[in-house]
Amino acid sequence: MLNNLPVDSIKYVFSFLDQDEIFNVRIVCHEFKKHISLRILYKLQIHDNNVYLLKYNPKVFKNLKVLCCYNNRLIKIPNIKGLKVLYCHNNLLTKIPNIEGLKKLDCSRNKLTQIPNIEGLKELYCFSNQLEKIPNIKEIKVLHCSNNQLTEIQYIEGLKILYCHNNMLTQIPNIKGLKKLYCSDNQLTEIPHIEGLEELYCSENQLTEIPNIKGLKELYCARNRLTEIPHIEGLKVLYCPNNQLTEIPHIEGLKKIDCSNNQLVEIPHVKGLEELDCSDNQLTQIPHIEGLKELDCHNNRLTEIPCIEGLKDLDCSGNQLKEIPCIGGLKDLDCSGNQLTEIPCIRGLENLYCSNNQLTRIPHIEGLKVLYCSSNQLTEIPRIESLEELCSKYNQIPNINICIIDY
Repeated sequence: MLNNLPVDSIKYVFSFLDQDEIFNVRIVCHEFKKHISLRILYKLQIHDNNVYLLKYNPKVFKNLKVLCCYNNRLIKIPNIKGLKVLYCHNNLLTKIPNIEGLKKLDCSRNKLTQIPNIEGLKELYCFSNQLEKIPNIKEIKVLHCSNNQLTEIQYIEGLKILYCHNNMLTQIPNIKGLKKLYCSDNQLTEIPHIEGLEELYCSENQLTEIPNIKGLKELYCARNRLTEIPHIEGLKVLYCPNNQLTEIPHIEGLKKIDCSNNQLVEIPHVKGLEELDCSDNQLTQIPHIEGLKELDCHNNRLTEIPCIEGLKDLDCSGNQLKEIPCIGGLKDLDCSGNQLTEIPCIRGLENLYCSNNQLTRIPHIEGLKVLYCSSNQLTEIPRIESLEELCSKYNQIPNINICIIDY
């Protein structure tokens, strides 16, 4: 049909297209290729089983700076001179060309066994391949080489961010200036003292200690063999569940703590703490922490819960509680598996889980949306118009043994 249009009409019809769009439709007819030219192709996006790269023409690509060719079934990438950014993830590539001047390369989720040493490369994303080694690329700033078969990481001077989780690493080099280190799920027995490190993710290793790194903001060290956590001044997030900890240091300024599934008998009173998960320990009391928003203390030995104003989410199931304080503003309450005989009427409560207690009544809480009150001694359920989910099995309610979910 386009073959019958005047030249001026063809030029007008396609004048609104970007250069990469023109490239993708340039084979529609002879007249189009004859009269519509590619002037400067700066960025090209081709995906979803496109095969234009297999018909590589250096003249067409001579000005190309950014190439996005991910989610194809490409087995080869041409060496495009002048290219600065290459996204070729999710293909079938076994080799990457050494493209001089390339600054950013994402070749993740391919079948690569090696990466070329591309001088001047600043960012390399090569995760989920079959790599056994990473070249020492000078001046690289970001390296994401997770989910490979690496047994070592070389000392890369100037590196700022390193993702190397889920490999077979036994050690990490002390890279001066490194800001973020993600090395979970390896075979590490120690972490170097990297001055200036701000984020450390080292869960699922064989660590017995953590270095006291001044300035560290976030520490994720779950599922190791730790018996203590150092007093790291300035730490904001501490995630240390599934270890062998008997105490948590009192670190001022902490905002989030997850110390679940350890051997703790007490929790420090950390002023300003907003989120606390201390479940599955041996706690007999919880400190009254003003400003706390979320508290998960299930499966401990608690006999009371402090009335913390402003608390929004409370899970105190699986303890020895006989009463629950009336906490104004509470939205979610799970107090299942205790020794409760009554529930306070908490205004604004939306979700209430109170199964496996000794309750004889449920208060009429306006706005309640979810109520799970099975296995109690209830003889009636209040009529709450806002209720969307109700499970009241195994009670003493005549003619009712229900679990209703209203979508």
